[in-house]
Amino acid sequence: MIKAIFFDIDGTLLDHDTHLMPSSTFEALKKLRKNGIRLFVATGRPPNNLKVIQDCFEFDGFLTSNGQYCFNHEVVIHEKYIEREDIRNLLPYINKNQIPVLFVEINGNYSNIQNYRLGEAARSLNKEGYPIKAVNEIIESKIIQLMAYIDETKDSERLSYMPNCKSARWTSLFADIIPIDGGENKGIDQMIKHYQINLGEVMAFGDGNNDIDMLKHVGVGVAMGNANDLVKAASDFVTDTINDDGIFKALKNLN
Repeated sequence: MIKAIFFDIDGTLLDHDTHLMPSSTFEALKKLRKNGIRLFVATGRPPNNLKVIQDCFEFDGFLTSNGQYCFNHEVVIHEKYIEREDIRNLLPYINKNQIPVLFVEINGNYSNIQNYRLGEAARSLNKEGYPIKAVNEIIESKIIQLMAYIDETKDSERLSYMPNCKSARWTSLFADIIPIDGGENKGIDQMIKHYQINLGEVMAFGDGNNDIDMLKHVGVGVAMGNANDLVKAASDFVTDTINDDGIFKALKNLN
């Protein structure tokens, strides 16, 4: 019996282009809540960028930054930070090569350089742009995630400066960099431990490559129809696209 469901945001709960939730998804969430199922968000978005989904529905809790910072309405359940030595090693490389990187803290994001590509690629996340921080300030910060605006072919090169980290890429625009022992699956473990729910009683919905670990980890993993083949192969069930009532149809088909 399913007792908790984790939902990705972009491409799963909200349409990528309109940033709106389909009415069928809202109705599904209400029915799940009525049936006593715990409802959680699981996203690569940082904790300071959730208003768009918080305005749509009142979820029980939030797994953010690919599992590095998890909380509900009362407490922080799990938090994990990137090793400062990795940050120290990376900064000379990204500054020399003029690679824009967003450094994500709990209460805000900032960049290492001013770069047009950063503002253009990140405009859906922050239309106002990002402040710039000096190197010494960045090194001393408590960073839960990086968002590096770099080509996929350069992922391994960048990670060679960060041996304690891994990439959780869900878009060609940038890669989310998180601790090597982190991830959405680790965040889920901490969340369900807090609520005393077994992993076999958990379902998850996702559409991005950063959702693969989550979909493979839970009792029932559901890939959206708009997901790529890698995500679909990692899931137990493939539903329709977000705008073809994918979430509602999956829940109905799975009873």
